[in-house]
Amino acid sequence: MYKASFASYNLRRKKIVGIVIGCLAVLSPISLVNAKNNVDLDLTLRNGGVFNASQYKGEKPVYLKFWASWCQDCLREMDHLQETSQAYGESVEVVAVNVGLNESAEEINKVVQQFGLTLPIALDTKGELAKSLNLVGTPYHVLIDTDGLIVHSGHEANKELDRKLSLLSSHDKPDLPATLFNSGDANKTSQTIFLNEALDGLQVLHFATTWCESYLKESRPRMSEACVDAEANFNKLPKKLPNVAFKTIVSHLWTSASDVEEYATTYGVTHPIVLDEQGDTFFTYRVQDFPTFVVTEDATEVFRTKSFNQLQAFVEKHTKIVSKRKKL
Repeated sequence: MYKASFASYNLRRKKIVGIVIGCLAVLSPISLVNAKNNVDLDLTLRNGGVFNASQYKGEKPVYLKFWASWCQDCLREMDHLQETSQAYGESVEVVAVNVGLNESAEEINKVVQQFGLTLPIALDTKGELAKSLNLVGTPYHVLIDTDGLIVHSGHEANKELDRKLSLLSSHDKPDLPATLFNSGDANKTSQTIFLNEALDGLQVLHFATTWCESYLKESRPRMSEACVDAEANFNKLPKKLPNVAFKTIVSHLWTSASDVEEYATTYGVTHPIVLDEQGDTFFTYRVQDFPTFVVTEDATEVFRTKSFNQLQAFVEKHTKIVSKRKKL
């Protein structure tokens, strides 16, 4: 079993953040984009209504805090978020954006009640805003000035975040530099190659993470058990059904290439496995739960489930139907 502890998870998160910062330091200006990313996206608010960060352009700075109810670091920062909302709420629009991964309204409500949250809570159920702002893990803090420029992005509620919040809340317009993001080359990423290759016949996609089993063990035990079941059994199917293409797509959240290598070695993965480096594949297939299994036939989705047993039953039955077709 892949027994990553909470301490190793934090180390991995810090390592990934360090990689991102390090890359920005050496990238040429041509490969960087001014962080005026698309925030003109409608998100449903928990208590009804719609939130769109772009509506405050020219009027009010915006502070977005991306979080999940099972994210322990996120919960540790909730008091800070509520205090920030109370201190700057009139001059800065403070919004808690739930990323919608393995989430439920019940769990969100528990967090709201536990911390007495009174600020708006937006639901990024499709992951569109998170993808637009290059989210690689929670907690994630983003500050947008009145010109619509992103002037801060980071994973910690620290003094630098507080300093910029104080400046943005002042009546004088602060001269804060815009954050730069790596624009990347979508034509060269492994996940794009994966999506563009010929997908003839029956294919089973396993959308997974390297940390679900360990990190969710205490906060979401059923989800953790589902991940364990999926990881232990999915790797057996290729031998049982050799005429079906099996592939595992690993989420880029809190994950590096070395984590995927360790995962593949630990579970003895022999079928193709790829790190979804920019989240394109998860976004295209609208995957918001771990694990998720998607079955396609000739590149068309024919079945989706979060249950390995349901997946196995469907694939075994469907392969028999396909086999009969070919004999006719």
